[in-house]
Amino acid sequence: MVLPTDEITPNPRNPRHAFGAEGLAQLAESMRRDGQIQPVVVRRVGDTWQLVVGERRWRAAKLAGLTHLSAVEREATDEAAFRLAIIENIHREDLSHQEKVEALDTLSDIVAASGLRRAAAELNMSPGWLSRRLSMRRDATIFPALKDGRITFMQANELLSAPAPARRTLLERVLRRPRQVQIKELRVWVDQTRREMRQSQQRTIARIASATDDRRTQSAQSYARVLEDLRQLPDPTTSTEFDALQQIADHVKHLLRRVRPTRLEAAG
Repeated sequence: MVLPTDEITPNPRNPRHAFGAEGLAQLAESMRRDGQIQPVVVRRVGDTWQLVVGERRWRAAKLAGLTHLSAVEREATDEAAFRLAIIENIHREDLSHQEKVEALDTLSDIVAASGLRRAAAELNMSPGWLSRRLSMRRDATIFPALKDGRITFMQANELLSAPAPARRTLLERVLRRPRQVQIKELRVWVDQTRREMRQSQQRTIARIASATDDRRTQSAQSYARVLEDLRQLPDPTTSTEFDALQQIADHVKHLLRRVRPTRLEAAG
């Protein structure tokens, strides 16, 4: 279709809010010189045509003084229109940091309604990429700093790779730096932290294994020390750490099976 530019209105739910003046001026000049190359996508809302995709082209056309625009009509609900806008904009590098943060809430709502894999397919996204973004939104340590613009999305992605108990320490280390911490440097910090925590866990497991093989662990003091060591273990974040935790659980179950109620009563 060819529609009067003034009869088209923007979608108030467009995830993109900011349109750089310089970029719009360049696009307007291009449209004035060469015409419109790609049509906008619109839907009928009452007596008006509402943009689904192409607000930047519409703004540039108005700036260029174009009275009409080529358009394609698409029947779409509010949710479908928003999803199309998300598809067009979410991967754009020139989206502002705040626009990307605000889009996380909507992505979270879509996944809650449709499930991760279906939502990823509908939005033309990798399930892994989408899951990673939502993990940023759910992380109580990382997201506040991301929302306030104190860290970038790339930094948040690296911090997610760190063990959960260490993320706040690493985040504070990033924020204390007078200059922005580069991704390579942050990755080194995360890898070092993972190694240190893995070594600490291995030492704790070794102490527990040694203590449980020693008859002295039958004393209340020794069992209390083992219990305290277990309480100090952070949540596992890798398959290796989970396997080690499973070995501890299996060993404890083995000990319980060895101890008969009659023996406990005799010991008492």
